[in-house]
Amino acid sequence: MNGDSVKTEYEEVGINPAYASLERELLRALLQATDYGVLVSGLDRQDIIANRKLTQLFGLSAAQVVQMDPDSVRDWAVSRVSDRDQFLGLLERAYLDPYLTATDEVELKGSPPIILRRYTCPITGRTGQAVARLWTFLDVTESKMMQRNFQDELHETTAELNIAQHRMVELEKLSTAGLIAVGIAHDIRNILSAMKLAIAGLPEPAGIVLIDHFDRFTALTQRLLASSSPALLETRPVSLPQLCRNVAALMKVQAELYDVELTVKCAPNVPHVLVDAGRIEQMLVNLCLNSIQAMDGPGGKLQLGISGLPGLVVIDVQDTGGGMEQEIASRIFEPFFTTKSNGFGLGLYNCRRIAREHGGEITVQSEHGHGTTFTVVLPAMTEPGGDG
Repeated sequence: MNGDSVKTEYEEVGINPAYASLERELLRALLQATDYGVLVSGLDRQDIIANRKLTQLFGLSAAQVVQMDPDSVRDWAVSRVSDRDQFLGLLERAYLDPYLTATDEVELKGSPPIILRRYTCPITGRTGQAVARLWTFLDVTESKMMQRNFQDELHETTAELNIAQHRMVELEKLSTAGLIAVGIAHDIRNILSAMKLAIAGLPEPAGIVLIDHFDRFTALTQRLLASSSPALLETRPVSLPQLCRNVAALMKVQAELYDVELTVKCAPNVPHVLVDAGRIEQMLVNLCLNSIQAMDGPGGKLQLGISGLPGLVVIDVQDTGGGMEQEIASRIFEPFFTTKSNGFGLGLYNCRRIAREHGGEITVQSEHGHGTTFTVVLPAMTEPGGDG
């Protein structure tokens, strides 16, 4: 082999020819420094190279690995793993197919157990023919535990969100029922007033007794009407772009659960609004939940868009769900109207009520098969300035 061919050979693997004499020492240092347990075996299954990390993982010295017969090494490894059949299954496949490349996870016995990502691929010569097999083992215990903890937190958060949503619906159901009761009480009061005038003309003592009962009945209707007075809004200047970003953060887990991409797009210089931030946040969370649940297939997109018009701030909640027929869209804000088998038909009704409490309005644009956009319009503050 002449100098030019040596130079070409080392250039192929990225080694400076001037350091060719150090190649073996450099490779040895690399094997000892890596976080991967490394094992190189011949096609006859005899182990050729093992590094220190492999020793730490499996408790067998590198010298023992390469000097012992392959069956003894495999038996030792099998005694260390939790799933014997899985561990041996990939070994058999790899040595039956010299060109197999595969990855799996191996759990080592212990308290706590160690989880390894096992990888294998063929080592080929210059002609492309398999001459040996590479095995690597990476300790991924910490990342797997973090993943499991995240999944547990995700399920827990989702459960809490579902409970909160259910409670919100129940409260809205009671609230709407209260409004109906108030309307009835108002009508009853008017009827009682007319009847009282008629009873006043009856002879005593029957008239006096009846009027006494009517007074008590009227007092009950008055108490019911008084209890229905809406709570005062706790308004303050609010940045809707920032509030929408907060809502997006709250809805992140729910969006990920449904594989929905949630984004916020803000126009520049959006003016502030004078609103009850909690009520507006409640409205937007409700709209987002409806949109996310409307996208029953993976890969949906939900966007909160905030922009300004003269004297107004506009929030668009746009999804890529299946959309609605016009007949359904025209009734979507009616109380107790719902297309869900387990719904109460109060969420969107409440959204409209919140918008109107703040002097705004909410509308919907939807086309079957082409998504839905809810548009909330609120009065802007007159002070200059804003944010995006």
